Amino acid sequence: MSIRLLKSRLCLLLLLAGNQAYGDHPTSTAYIQEFTAATLGKGRAKLGLTLDYGLSNNFDIGTDTLASVAGAPNIKVKYLAWEHDIHKVAVAASMSYFNRNTALWGSVKNRFTELDAQVLRPQVSWSQKLSPRLTLHSYWSISLGTVNAVLSEEGKEYFWNSKYPQGDYQSRTKVVEGSANAEADLDLAHRTIQAQTLMGISRDQFQISGEFQRDHNKKILLTSRISNLELENLKGQEFKVTASQEWRHGHFNFRMGLGMLYRTFSGQDLDGEELDEAGFLPTADFDIYWLI
Repeated sequence: MSIRLLKSRLCLLLLLAGNQAYGDHPTSTAYIQEFTAATLGKGRAKLGLTLDYGLSNNFDIGTDTLASVAGAPNIKVKYLAWEHDIHKVAVAASMSYFNRNTALWGSVKNRFTELDAQVLRPQVSWSQKLSPRLTLHSYWSISLGTVNAVLSEEGKEYFWNSKYPQGDYQSRTKVVEGSANAEADLDLAHRTIQAQTLMGISRDQFQISGEFQRDHNKKILLTSRISNLELENLKGQEFKVTASQEWRHGHFNFRMGLGMLYRTFSGQDLDGEELDEAGFLPTADFDIYWLI
């Protein structure tokens, strides 16, 4: 047998061994996220910012931990509906409920006379494994339901003082300082919608994510997302781009990244004042969880 033939066979064996080792390594399992089509599998659990459990190989049930802590009880289900070759498609739905009585922060109860949200969110995710290291995830969701919010007098005064810290609420005298006041309006509206998103009642959303496996313990996630948000007469649209890296050590997973958010607002804020603003904001991507 020639030396050249021995070398070629040795290279082939090393390549096959490397692929087998990569495939058997626990980090090569499917990426379990809301925006992916993967499910946990029967008897497995995900513990972190969400709590999920696999009732079967194709069906998961769970809850959004942050929304529950904020006082918005919720439940979500996910079903792997179709799998063929490089494609996986999952359908999911989440249900959220929130009002003054479930709110865990006393300030929320005092600043609203009416606060009620009942939302159902159907979702579809499609994952395509383009190569052993690269997977593309597409995700759609819509929100069906209502969100009602009416400020109390204390709440109106709080909102006014947040927008016009140098003004006088009793006389409704505004002290406007050019762009600084516009930035304050945008920041207040941003925090209002941010709280709505935190409670799991954000509106329609479309997202595309590229997952690249760098090695056994690291992966890169590039994400772009478009969302429509609404709270009473205040409407917002946002476009978000983030770049993140995820580290895995055994069952522990940690993801952190940065990005940019462009957000527009129009309509009336909760105290009835007209708002028409747009601007860029820095944003972050963060997740921490255990797979067991």
